[in-house]
Amino acid sequence: RIGEIKHPDKTGLFDGDDTFKPGPGDVAPDWASLPDAEFVLLHYWVEERLPRPQLNPRTGWLRFARRSAFNLYEASSAAYGNRALARYYIDNLFEALTAPGEWYLNRETGRLYYLPRPGETPANTAIFAPRIHTFVRASGQFFNDTIEACDPHATPHLRGLEFTGLTFRHGDWYSPLAPLQQFHPAYGQELPVGGSLQAAHAVPGAVTFRAARDCAVRDCTVEHAGLYGLELDEGCRDCALVGNRLHDLGAGGIRGGGTDLDGHLDGRTGHLTITDNTIHHIGRIFHQGVGVFLGHAFDCTVAHNHIHHSCYTGISTGWTWGFRETPSRNNRIEHNLIHDIGAGILSDMGGIYTLSVQPGTVVRGNHLHHIWAHDYGGWGIYLDEGTSNLVIEHNLVHDTKHAPFNIHFARENVVRHNIFARGHNALTSISRIEPGQLSASYFNNIVVGPSLRLFCGGYKGNIVVGGLESNANCFWSPAGKLPASANPRTKTPNVPPRVTWTAWRKAGHDSLSIIADPRITEGKKTWRLAANSPALKLGFKPWDWSKCGPRPQGQRT
Repeated sequence: RIGEIKHPDKTGLFDGDDTFKPGPGDVAPDWASLPDAEFVLLHYWVEERLPRPQLNPRTGWLRFARRSAFNLYEASSAAYGNRALARYYIDNLFEALTAPGEWYLNRETGRLYYLPRPGETPANTAIFAPRIHTFVRASGQFFNDTIEACDPHATPHLRGLEFTGLTFRHGDWYSPLAPLQQFHPAYGQELPVGGSLQAAHAVPGAVTFRAARDCAVRDCTVEHAGLYGLELDEGCRDCALVGNRLHDLGAGGIRGGGTDLDGHLDGRTGHLTITDNTIHHIGRIFHQGVGVFLGHAFDCTVAHNHIHHSCYTGISTGWTWGFRETPSRNNRIEHNLIHDIGAGILSDMGGIYTLSVQPGTVVRGNHLHHIWAHDYGGWGIYLDEGTSNLVIEHNLVHDTKHAPFNIHFARENVVRHNIFARGHNALTSISRIEPGQLSASYFNNIVVGPSLRLFCGGYKGNIVVGGLESNANCFWSPAGKLPASANPRTKTPNVPPRVTWTAWRKAGHDSLSIIADPRITEGKKTWRLAANSPALKLGFKPWDWSKCGPRPQGQRT
């Protein structure tokens, strides 16, 4: 961890800095390669790469060529009470070359050092040194895309380009500069920051389409590459990414999205088909890379993908904070298999993450499990700031660090016919509850412990009197008594820290709900309810999660 910071009173999220002091003995002044190293901060939901460190041997302070965007703490004290300083590791340091398989390139002399694994010799070892970052950049134009006069009715889009059965392998990476002004207007472009503000949004794809129509990548492989795998950028419509294998990537698997409401209509992205892809072992460099990341996009289908072994979120949709209208709408996130993500590296992440108003969007029939954040988060389905007008149904979510279902703040969502099980810290949670605001109607769900809490409030409001309209659910804790609900960290006055089941029902919740064994048989691919399950009598509609993940080629529709 960072040992000391110069401005401990600056705790606002965007109070970044280019200086800190490491702990005693963590950085040695005699490391000759230190000026060519990078310090990679791990905090909040991002990694930030700070290059060209300068160590003052007299004071022990380090200064870098970039600054962090976020403050140098681990997480937000207001929300979660953590005042630890951020973690970091050092990349590209010759003095750390100690384990077989590690290598170091001295960029001044051009000499490559490699510690071989057992049995490796120069004669039997293949070494690949990539020279390019992007394999294919295919782009048309959309109206007002250049300074030249353009007929808006004759826009030269890229049309009909398709790749099938190809392998794109061994691509390099770089640290793109991320503009901060869209997030925080106080920052100017003269202040470069060490990384993206979320989801590795500044990192492009190794195969990228822009202003494209009716283009596709089918049954291809992208591997051992340093950026996102595939990208459908601004102005892409009616394009498909189907049946691809994306792994060992620096950032995420697939990213897409176009202009927001302030951009030209022709730059908006929609009608994308992203199905049957296998995406795994991603976020190797940009840990915040997402399995499938859709920013501003509409009428898209993200279905039957298998996403596993990432450092951050599995699927993310939406790109506006708060309740402003956005182009994101009518997206279907269905039948995806997402597991073993997070790895305890970053915080504030989930299996499926949504952001902003998205009318018509449905999250249905997904299987999510084993999701683990570092400090806070590690939710299954996570409705973040302003998520509104979604239907969340028929999902199986279990074995998460925090709640299988979580809301930051949201409006008018429907949550029904899901199984939420074994969230370590809670089973359902809302971080910010606004008086008189309905975040979600929550009914006909099966909620199964063990867990520390049933319903959990966050840093604002009272879980008892706002946020959820909950009823006709089946609750069960195989380990014993149902846990109480709680408001463990709220800053709102006169809010009870602990809420019993009796007090919860007395406040008007779950009058039709029951505490009963739902009689579930857990299988590797799906969970099944017995014919006499009491949840079925309440109206729960069962689902077959064995169809989650990629389908055989002949069964894709």
